[in-house]
Amino acid sequence: MKKLTLSLVFFLITLTSLGNQIVFNFTNDLIEIFSFSETIKGNLEYDPYRSKITIKFESNILEFFENREFFIINSNFVVPMPGGLLKSNYNYYLRLSSIDSIVSLLKIECRILNFQTDSKFTNTNNFNKTENYKKDSTKFYELKITNETSSSFTPIKFVIIDPGHGGKDPGAIHNGIKEKDLTLKYGKKVFSELSKKLSKMGIKVVLTRETDIYLTLEQRAKIANDLLNKTKGYGIFISIHKNASPVRTKKGMEIYYVSEQGVDDSTREVLVLENSFIPKEEIRKISDLEKVIGKIRSVALMEESKILSKIVSKNFGEHITVKGAPFYVIKYIPVPSILVEVGYISNPEEAKLLNSDSYINSFSEKLSNGILEFIAEYNKTKGFTLATPLQ
Repeated sequence: MKKLTLSLVFFLITLTSLGNQIVFNFTNDLIEIFSFSETIKGNLEYDPYRSKITIKFESNILEFFENREFFIINSNFVVPMPGGLLKSNYNYYLRLSSIDSIVSLLKIECRILNFQTDSKFTNTNNFNKTENYKKDSTKFYELKITNETSSSFTPIKFVIIDPGHGGKDPGAIHNGIKEKDLTLKYGKKVFSELSKKLSKMGIKVVLTRETDIYLTLEQRAKIANDLLNKTKGYGIFISIHKNASPVRTKKGMEIYYVSEQGVDDSTREVLVLENSFIPKEEIRKISDLEKVIGKIRSVALMEESKILSKIVSKNFGEHITVKGAPFYVIKYIPVPSILVEVGYISNPEEAKLLNSDSYINSFSEKLSNGILEFIAEYNKTKGFTLATPLQ
């Protein structure tokens, strides 16, 4: 006889000891940690330096750590959490087993309605399971069952290619090359290459600028936000740049993902250069977007951006630097984003190479292949829910 699989996708848990009635909506044995905090009227905080998520409610404190298979209750109970927090679509999810541990240790009375499971879920004894519940009381709610398999998963529906700088912002200027002109040339070629490969998959490819125009940080973020709303899907943002340095011998490609952690001297040089082209008043204005995205979502978004940078870099060989840094141009984009410094136009030899059609074609093909690999891995793992975090 085949094992009985988890046929219930949505089920409700009622917590009665917290005063007012509370109902959790689960999808495939998962609940979004952001929603969990709101549901119990908790205060969610994130410490980026310790990679710790804290939820405070009533007199209780719950502490969760990224990439750690345990959590802590009230600084006393270290509770195993196999697999750790699940990540999908720039958010984190808790399993039923974790909720089970929380309500057990805090002695919160719970009830699951119409709950069906198999033997892999064994830690549910403290739940009161009601198989044939009839709606004859306002104290509990009737269960709604759906046959959807993964409503928490949102597929990638668009890829944004962003040629850096433009218009009044020329970017770096060296060896007769303006960064804004070369990034546009690269952007158009990548757009063309990706459009051929993604059109059959129903994924839209967008170029932030097709001519020599200036785009603010807010306009770039708006393009991504508008696509999120229009496509009802998820996306990727790739910002293409050219590097420069007072040291004319510097060369090589660098790929950056968003990170709030400290940077080394080499990264700081690139960071200062790129961020220096953005007016201060624009930075102050765009910082409001971070409040919209929310800290907890931003943190998971950084992890997805890191995965994107790792996968893309594999297509360019061994001599690629991958680092995290708080670049403004990708910091406020609400989808996985990376900034690619293709090479140094301040290096005469590399500048000549970067300006050649053969190199532009090769770069576009490799970048496109990396994006395709990321999409394949994202779909395979349902938004990296099942993926092992990259170190």
